[in-house]
Amino acid sequence: MAVDGDGNVYVADSKNNRIQKLTISTGAWSEWKKSGGGTGSGTGSGLGEFNQPSDVAVDSGGNVWYVADSKNHRIQKLDVASGVWSEWKKSGGGSGSDLEQFNKPRGVALDSSGNVYVADAGNHRIQKWTAATELWSQYGYRGSGCRLRLGRV
Repeated sequence: MAVDGDGNVYVADSKNNRIQKLTISTGAWSEWKKSGGGTGSGTGSGLGEFNQPSDVAVDSGGNVWYVADSKNHRIQKLDVASGVWSEWKKSGGGSGSDLEQFNKPRGVALDSSGNVYVADAGNHRIQKWTAATELWSQYGYRGSGCRLRLGRV
């Protein structure tokens, strides 16, 4: 769950494979799910489609969304202004353990510098994407002596 600078609330609705947004000023709910436009149903693996999304993070203006798309083993990013989705995942799909690859990511968070943190649960680590350098790093990976059991960031 996330809240933007206007108080709007974003919820990852895992069982319904969608992201919901509550616009506080109107009390209206909107949703994004299969086919990206809120009209499909079920799971999907295309851009803007989800398979058990577990978390969502938004920037303070609500302009950029990040979704932990757990069973698709990826993080999806939406640029709201352009409507364009992009993704970070293993080339060819499936889970992976290298940097910028995920195994059932459960949480995603942003800091004030625009850095993205991912609770990469299946790999027992936190991954960080640094906005200034566009590079990935990891913390607490399996074999590092750290025994992370991650739910969300």
